[in-house]
Amino acid sequence: MLAFGGLEGTVMAQDHNRVIDAEARQALKPLGLSRKGKSRVWHDDHGWWLIQVEFQPSAWSRGSYLNVGINWMLYEGSVGAFHVGSRVDVPFLSATGNDDFAGDARNLALRAKEEVTSLRAKFADLRSVVAHYSGLDRRSIWDEYFYGVFLGLSGDASRAKKAFEAVPTHRVQYGWERALSQRAAELSGIVSNRSAFEETIRGIVLRTRSIGVLPDWERDIVF
Repeated sequence: MLAFGGLEGTVMAQDHNRVIDAEARQALKPLGLSRKGKSRVWHDDHGWWLIQVEFQPSAWSRGSYLNVGINWMLYEGSVGAFHVGSRVDVPFLSATGNDDFAGDARNLALRAKEEVTSLRAKFADLRSVVAHYSGLDRRSIWDEYFYGVFLGLSGDASRAKKAFEAVPTHRVQYGWERALSQRAAELSGIVSNRSAFEETIRGIVLRTRSIGVLPDWERDIVF
Protein backbone atom coordinates (compact mmCIF):
# COMPACT_ATOMS: atom_id res chain seq x y z
CA MET A 1 0.00 0.00 0.00
CA LEU A 2 2.80 2.43 0.85
CA ALA A 3 4.60 1.71 -2.40
CA PHE A 4 1.42 2.15 -4.41
CA GLY A 5 0.61 5.40 -2.64
CA GLY A 6 4.08 6.72 -3.28
CA LEU A 7 3.82 5.92 -6.99
CA GLU A 8 0.39 7.50 -7.21
CA GLY A 9 1.69 10.65 -5.56
CA THR A 10 4.58 10.83 -8.02
CA VAL A 11 2.27 10.46 -11.01
CA MET A 12 -0.11 13.10 -9.68
CA ALA A 13 2.78 15.49 -9.07
CA GLN A 14 4.02 14.95 -12.61
CA ASP A 15 0.54 15.52 -13.98
CA HIS A 16 -0.04 18.81 -12.20
CA ASN A 17 3.40 20.06 -13.23
CA ARG A 18 2.60 19.13 -16.82
CA VAL A 19 -0.66 21.08 -16.66
CA ILE A 20 1.11 24.17 -15.30
CA ASP A 21 3.74 23.95 -18.02
CA ALA A 22 1.14 23.57 -20.77
CA GLU A 23 -0.89 26.57 -19.63
CA ALA A 24 2.22 28.70 -19.08
CA ARG A 25 3.47 27.78 -22.54
CA GLN A 26 0.19 28.77 -24.16
CA ALA A 27 0.02 32.12 -22.36
CA LEU A 28 3.67 33.17 -22.30
CA LYS A 29 5.40 31.75 -25.34
CA PRO A 30 3.48 33.98 -27.79
CA LEU A 31 4.86 36.98 -25.87
CA GLY A 32 8.38 35.75 -26.57
CA LEU A 33 9.13 34.26 -23.16
CA SER A 34 11.16 31.08 -22.88
CA ARG A 35 11.16 28.39 -20.26
CA LYS A 36 14.28 27.89 -18.17
CA GLY A 37 15.14 24.26 -18.81
CA LYS A 38 12.49 22.03 -17.26
CA SER A 39 11.81 24.38 -14.37
CA ARG A 40 8.70 26.40 -13.60
CA VAL A 41 10.57 29.61 -14.42
CA TRP A 42 10.01 31.63 -17.61
CA HIS A 43 12.18 34.49 -18.85
CA ASP A 44 11.33 37.60 -20.82
CA ASP A 45 14.87 38.41 -21.89
CA HIS A 46 15.78 42.00 -22.80
CA GLY A 47 19.54 41.58 -22.87
CA TRP A 48 20.47 43.56 -19.77
CA TRP A 49 17.27 42.84 -17.82
CA LEU A 50 14.80 40.02 -17.40
CA ILE A 51 11.19 39.75 -16.46
CA GLN A 52 11.04 36.51 -14.50
CA VAL A 53 7.88 34.47 -14.10
CA GLU A 54 7.98 31.73 -11.49
CA PHE A 55 5.19 29.28 -10.86
CA GLN A 56 6.60 28.59 -7.43
CA PRO A 57 5.86 25.20 -5.86
CA SER A 58 5.06 24.75 -2.20
CA ALA A 59 6.95 22.42 0.12
CA TRP A 60 3.66 21.38 1.69
CA SER A 61 1.08 21.06 -1.07
CA ARG A 62 0.88 20.34 -4.79
CA GLY A 63 0.13 23.53 -6.67
CA SER A 64 1.66 26.91 -7.33
CA TYR A 65 2.25 30.42 -6.11
CA LEU A 66 2.95 33.08 -8.72
CA ASN A 67 6.00 35.34 -8.66
CA VAL A 68 6.62 37.92 -11.40
CA GLY A 69 9.29 40.57 -11.28
CA ILE A 70 12.34 42.16 -12.84
CA ASN A 71 15.96 41.17 -12.55
CA TRP A 72 18.49 43.83 -13.52
CA MET A 73 21.54 41.98 -14.84
CA LEU A 74 23.82 44.72 -13.61
CA TYR A 75 25.74 42.86 -10.92
CA GLU A 76 27.46 39.52 -11.38
CA GLY A 77 25.71 36.54 -9.84
CA SER A 78 22.40 38.26 -9.27
CA VAL A 79 20.35 36.36 -11.89
CA GLY A 80 17.35 34.77 -10.18
CA ALA A 81 16.75 37.64 -7.76
CA PHE A 82 13.68 39.85 -8.00
CA HIS A 83 14.83 43.46 -7.89
CA VAL A 84 11.38 44.86 -8.68
CA GLY A 85 8.23 42.91 -7.92
CA SER A 86 7.94 39.32 -6.72
CA ARG A 87 4.89 37.57 -5.23
CA VAL A 88 1.71 38.37 -7.15
CA ASP A 89 -1.32 38.95 -4.95
CA VAL A 90 -3.26 35.84 -5.90
CA PRO A 91 -4.12 32.84 -3.71
CA PHE A 92 -2.03 29.69 -3.81
CA LEU A 93 -3.35 27.44 -6.56
CA SER A 94 -3.85 24.01 -5.03
CA ALA A 95 -4.03 20.86 -7.12
CA THR A 96 -5.34 18.79 -4.24
CA GLY A 97 -9.02 18.01 -4.63
CA ASN A 98 -9.30 20.55 -7.45
CA ASP A 99 -11.57 19.24 -10.21
CA ASP A 100 -10.81 22.24 -12.45
CA PHE A 101 -7.10 22.54 -11.88
CA ALA A 102 -6.43 23.02 -15.60
CA GLY A 103 -8.84 25.94 -15.74
CA ASP A 104 -7.36 27.52 -12.63
CA ALA A 105 -3.84 26.99 -13.96
CA ARG A 106 -4.91 28.73 -17.17
CA ASN A 107 -6.15 31.71 -15.18
CA LEU A 108 -2.89 31.81 -13.23
CA ALA A 109 -0.89 31.78 -16.46
CA LEU A 110 -3.06 34.54 -17.89
CA ARG A 111 -2.45 36.59 -14.75
CA ALA A 112 1.27 36.07 -15.30
CA LYS A 113 0.82 37.33 -18.85
CA GLU A 114 -0.90 40.47 -17.55
CA GLU A 115 1.94 41.10 -15.09
CA VAL A 116 4.57 40.72 -17.81
CA THR A 117 2.70 43.11 -20.08
CA SER A 118 2.35 45.63 -17.25
CA LEU A 119 6.06 45.49 -16.35
CA ARG A 120 7.06 45.89 -19.99
CA ALA A 121 4.96 49.04 -20.20
CA LYS A 122 6.08 50.44 -16.84
CA PHE A 123 9.79 50.02 -17.57
CA ALA A 124 9.80 50.76 -21.28
CA ASP A 125 12.94 52.93 -21.19
CA LEU A 126 15.65 54.31 -18.93
CA ARG A 127 13.61 57.40 -18.12
CA SER A 128 10.83 55.29 -16.64
CA VAL A 129 13.31 53.20 -14.65
CA VAL A 130 14.95 56.32 -13.20
CA ALA A 131 11.50 57.70 -12.35
CA HIS A 132 10.66 54.50 -10.48
CA TYR A 133 13.75 54.72 -8.28
CA SER A 134 13.41 58.47 -7.83
CA GLY A 135 9.91 57.95 -6.51
CA LEU A 136 10.80 55.43 -3.80
CA ASP A 137 10.20 56.67 -0.27
CA ARG A 138 13.14 54.64 0.96
CA ARG A 139 15.87 52.92 -1.01
CA SER A 140 17.68 49.75 -0.01
CA ILE A 141 21.38 49.18 -0.63
CA TRP A 142 20.47 47.47 -3.91
CA ASP A 143 18.12 50.29 -4.87
CA GLU A 144 20.89 52.84 -4.37
CA TYR A 145 23.26 50.80 -6.52
CA PHE A 146 20.80 50.33 -9.37
CA TYR A 147 19.68 53.94 -9.14
CA GLY A 148 23.28 55.01 -9.60
CA VAL A 149 23.71 52.73 -12.60
CA PHE A 150 20.56 54.00 -14.28
CA LEU A 151 21.40 57.64 -13.63
CA GLY A 152 24.86 57.05 -15.06
CA LEU A 153 23.48 55.37 -18.15
CA SER A 154 21.11 58.32 -18.53
CA GLY A 155 24.03 60.76 -18.48
CA ASP A 156 23.29 62.27 -15.06
CA ALA A 157 26.75 61.78 -13.57
CA SER A 158 26.34 64.08 -10.57
CA ARG A 159 23.20 62.37 -9.27
CA ALA A 160 24.69 58.98 -10.08
CA LYS A 161 27.68 59.76 -7.86
CA LYS A 162 25.36 60.66 -4.99
CA ALA A 163 23.49 57.38 -5.39
CA PHE A 164 26.71 55.36 -5.49
CA GLU A 165 28.01 57.24 -2.45
CA ALA A 166 24.80 56.31 -0.60
CA VAL A 167 25.47 52.58 -1.03
CA PRO A 168 27.93 52.25 1.91
CA THR A 169 25.66 54.36 4.13
CA HIS A 170 23.54 51.23 4.45
CA ARG A 171 24.65 48.31 6.58
CA VAL A 172 27.95 46.93 5.29
CA GLN A 173 28.45 43.82 7.38
CA TYR A 174 28.56 40.83 5.06
CA GLY A 175 30.97 40.12 2.24
CA TRP A 176 28.43 40.77 -0.49
CA GLU A 177 27.63 44.17 1.02
CA ARG A 178 31.32 45.12 1.07
CA ALA A 179 31.71 43.90 -2.51
CA LEU A 180 28.67 45.91 -3.64
CA SER A 181 30.03 49.02 -1.93
CA GLN A 182 33.38 48.54 -3.63
CA ARG A 183 31.72 48.15 -7.02
CA ALA A 184 29.68 51.32 -6.39
CA ALA A 185 32.87 53.22 -5.59
CA GLU A 186 34.52 51.94 -8.79
CA LEU A 187 31.54 52.97 -10.91
CA SER A 188 31.37 56.35 -9.21
CA GLY A 189 34.95 56.93 -10.26
CA ILE A 190 34.23 56.48 -13.98
CA VAL A 191 30.62 57.66 -14.29
CA SER A 192 31.67 61.07 -15.64
CA ASN A 193 33.15 59.28 -18.67
CA ARG A 194 29.92 58.11 -20.23
CA SER A 195 31.41 55.85 -22.90
CA ALA A 196 33.73 54.13 -20.41
CA PHE A 197 30.85 53.77 -17.96
CA GLU A 198 28.58 52.17 -20.58
CA GLU A 199 31.29 49.75 -21.70
CA THR A 200 31.92 48.76 -18.08
CA ILE A 201 28.23 48.09 -17.54
CA ARG A 202 28.07 46.05 -20.75
CA GLY A 203 30.91 43.92 -19.43
CA ILE A 204 29.02 43.39 -16.17
CA VAL A 205 25.91 42.35 -18.09
CA LEU A 206 27.79 39.82 -20.22
CA ARG A 207 29.48 38.28 -17.18
CA THR A 208 26.16 38.16 -15.35
CA ARG A 209 24.51 36.40 -18.27
CA SER A 210 27.34 33.87 -18.37
CA ILE A 211 27.18 33.19 -14.63
CA GLY A 212 23.41 32.83 -14.86
CA VAL A 213 23.79 30.33 -17.74
CA LEU A 214 21.64 32.46 -20.02
CA PRO A 215 21.80 32.14 -23.82
CA ASP A 216 24.38 34.23 -25.63
CA TRP A 217 22.95 37.64 -26.53
CA GLU A 218 23.54 37.96 -30.26
CA ARG A 219 22.53 41.62 -30.58
CA ASP A 220 24.22 44.72 -29.20
CA ILE A 221 23.34 45.50 -25.60
CA VAL A 222 21.60 48.85 -25.86
CA PHE A 223 20.47 50.69 -22.76
